[in-house]
Amino acid sequence: MHFGGFISSRTFFRSSRKFTLLILKISIIGTALSTFVMTLSLSLVNGFEDEITKKIIGFQGHIQVRNLDLNASREFTPFERLKEFEQWLVEHPEIISVEPTIYKHGIAKSSTSNEGLIFKGLSHLPKSSFFEENLLYGSFPKYSDTLDNYNCVLSKTSANRLSLDTGDRLDVFFIHEGKVRQRKFLISGIYTTGFEERDQNLALCDLRILQRLYSGDFNLVGTYEIAVRDGANIEKVCQEVDDQLDHSKTAISIVESNAMLFQWLKIVHSNIFLILGLVLLVSTINMATTSLILILDRTMFIGILKTLGLGNYSLNTLFLRHGLALTSMGFGIGSLISLMVILIQKHYKLIPLDSKIYYMSYVPVKLDGFYFLEIFILLIASSFLSLILPARLISRIHPSKALRFS
Repeated sequence: MHFGGFISSRTFFRSSRKFTLLILKISIIGTALSTFVMTLSLSLVNGFEDEITKKIIGFQGHIQVRNLDLNASREFTPFERLKEFEQWLVEHPEIISVEPTIYKHGIAKSSTSNEGLIFKGLSHLPKSSFFEENLLYGSFPKYSDTLDNYNCVLSKTSANRLSLDTGDRLDVFFIHEGKVRQRKFLISGIYTTGFEERDQNLALCDLRILQRLYSGDFNLVGTYEIAVRDGANIEKVCQEVDDQLDHSKTAISIVESNAMLFQWLKIVHSNIFLILGLVLLVSTINMATTSLILILDRTMFIGILKTLGLGNYSLNTLFLRHGLALTSMGFGIGSLISLMVILIQKHYKLIPLDSKIYYMSYVPVKLDGFYFLEIFILLIASSFLSLILPARLISRIHPSKALRFS
């Protein structure tokens, strides 16, 4: 074994002063708390961002293709389906799905109240669709391109306001070209995504039912909702899609159509760097203070080692080993605690949130091994930085004075 390593292993947790041992334990606890705070902060912020983004994509896809007009509502002006364009989308390597749909405002009437809803027409859904995953109870209708289906799905919020449940009839009045058209739906399922802002007025129905309001040839679409394989390429793919359209239509990414929300997420995400920086600064000061106390406690020990011929570099290495050992122990304890908390919250969702404010009913967490690796590297770097001041102190210790006054 290397001499420095041998000395380090024999002197690590040995001191004649209880105060020094207490400082060592406090240092380990401080590092564990720093690890816990940083890991949990990364998990919460990234989990929150991922969950919000996932829900927005579930509602409208990564990219929407629609008419370029001044319509500020979600009821986009329908247009004739673009067969060649659809084929180009299907063949695009970065696009995994294309959903033609129509949004239409309607007034839903029950025996107790009326409610303004936005009906989204669906032609078909993948087996693991976003809304099926968030179905609270009931069943999801199996829509087709050949038969009309009058089954619809309401959000829990809308169903409560209308005092309706699965199996109940729902009368809806649509207005088109100044005429009121009534449709009778059967509620087959109730869903809830926790995204209260979107849930409260969105209902799902057969695309063919909404197409009949405009035309009988089932060849109209209000928007194409496109899902991209890699979320990092949304803007690039969106520009490629937009280049395929004429001047009357446009392609809009979720980042553009939800600019305020994504700007808010960006601000929340940027705060994490401030938190990490402050916690890392505290951790560095903690390790520097611990190193100084160790040096002051072992001044005579340092003098003896210098008398035996051990240089400043070897002594710095010895105390660096102490610092790394303290950091590793604290990191291990903090990582274990944070991992337990993350796994418990991920599976049991014990910590709730107000969905009206945070767009979800529980605190989301994201478990990623890179968080632990990044934090470990940062803590190791802080251990090196914390040795700068103690190293200068070690170099100033003279063996004769250290042995005389100890």
